Amino acid sequence: MWQLAMKTPADKDWMPVGIFGTVTEAARRIVELEGIPKSGLFLEFFVETHEFGTDDEAFRVFHYTGKRALYGIKRSRPN
Repeated sequence: MWQLAMKTPADKDWMPVGIFGTVTEAARRIVELEGIPKSGLFLEFFVETHEFGTDDEAFRVFHYTGKRALYGIKRSRPN
């Protein structure tokens, strides 16, 4: 599962948008919220280059900078 959150310039904290089964579904919601006239978008992610951090950690959070807000898609961790 993937959690989508957003942060507008007026927000101090990230606001939850929803939980999605796939990154594609969460990205589709960003497209809808931003009114993007395309069927896709590019996501960014941070990769730690030091000797710690795994691929699972690197691919756990994706970001998109929109015109209306910043978006984060984060992998849900099981309880």
